[in-house]
Amino acid sequence: ALPISNEELQLYRNGKIPISEFALLVAGESKQSSLSIGSIIGSRSPLSPLSPTGQQSQSRSFFSQSSSKQGFDDTFPISGVYDTTTDTKLSIRTAVAKNLLDPITAQKLLEAQASTGGIVDIITKERNSVHKALDRGQIDNTNMQKLLNAQKAFTGVEDPVTKKRLPVGEAVQKGWMSKETAFPYMEFQHLTGGLIDPRKTGRITVPEAVEMGMIDSDTGRKLQDETNYEKDRKS
Repeated sequence: ALPISNEELQLYRNGKIPISEFALLVAGESKQSSLSIGSIIGSRSPLSPLSPTGQQSQSRSFFSQSSSKQGFDDTFPISGVYDTTTDTKLSIRTAVAKNLLDPITAQKLLEAQASTGGIVDIITKERNSVHKALDRGQIDNTNMQKLLNAQKAFTGVEDPVTKKRLPVGEAVQKGWMSKETAFPYMEFQHLTGGLIDPRKTGRITVPEAVEMGMIDSDTGRKLQDETNYEKDRKS
C-alpha cells in the first residue's frame, strides 16, 4: 500500500482534486502522466466537495492493490482504505461501516473498480464481477444498478440490434448509453492505463480510440483536457 499525505487527502476532501486524479496520486503516477499536486491545483478550478468527514480524514488513507509484490499495477484503481489508527486495510464497504469513508465517495471508488476490471477483493487481490462481489459480501445492494452500468464499461454494452458487445464509447455514439453516464467510466479507464475494448486485449490510448472510432473527437479532447495530458506530455 502507498500511503497518501494528510495534505493531499485534505485537498481531495475539500474538492480541490477530482477523484479520478486523486486515484493517480494514491496508486503512484500513471506511466502516461507527470501530474503533480501543483499542476492539478494550478490548472483546474476547484470541484464541489464530496461530503467531507472533517476530523476523520486524519485517521485513514487510501491504498491501491497490486497483483505483484514488486509495486503498483497501474491498472488498479483505489482498492480500499488504510485505517492508520489500527494499522489495518479495510474494504470500501467496511470503511463506510466504520465511518472512515462517506457513501458518495465509496460509490465512486466502487464504480472505478467495476469499470476497470471488477470489484477488488483486498484479501485475495482478485477482481470479481458485481454479482460475485455481492455474493461474497464485498458490497451491499445499494446503488447496484450504477455498479452494473459501470461494469458494462469493462465487459461491453450489448447492442440490442446486432447483439455484439460494444466499448462504452461506441455505445454512447449509438445511443445505447448516455455520455453523462459513460464519461466517468472512460475517465477511470483512461487514468488507470487506457480505454478498454471488450473485443481486444490490453488498453487503448485516447488518440488510438479516436482514430479507431471508439470515441468521438470531442470525448477524446475532454478526456485529455480533464487530466492535463496535453500540457504534460509533448509527444
